[in-house]
Amino acid sequence: IGIAVVILIIVIIGIVMYSQGKVIPPNGSGSSNVLSPSTANSSGAASSTDTSDASLNQDSAVIDGQINAVNSDSASADQGLNDKPVQQSY
Repeated sequence: IGIAVVILIIVIIGIVMYSQGKVIPPNGSGSSNVLSPSTANSSGAASSTDTSDASLNQDSAVIDGQINAVNSDSASADQGLNDKPVQQSY
């Protein structure tokens, strides 16, 4: 069950990150989504065209932060699944 929860969390994070990278036209016309033309995305990662050492280090730091966040979420989910019932008196 714990592995299924981790996979579900990763899929949800992937969907959210994928949807945040797209720009919707203000008038709602057009069926194609356009990626925003910036050098850094909302997560702080550098552009895919910048291959300098500093850019790669920045991308690595962002990825490490995201992995740590997933680990924390996974630990919280595991702790919630391992709750013990509380003794109740009637």
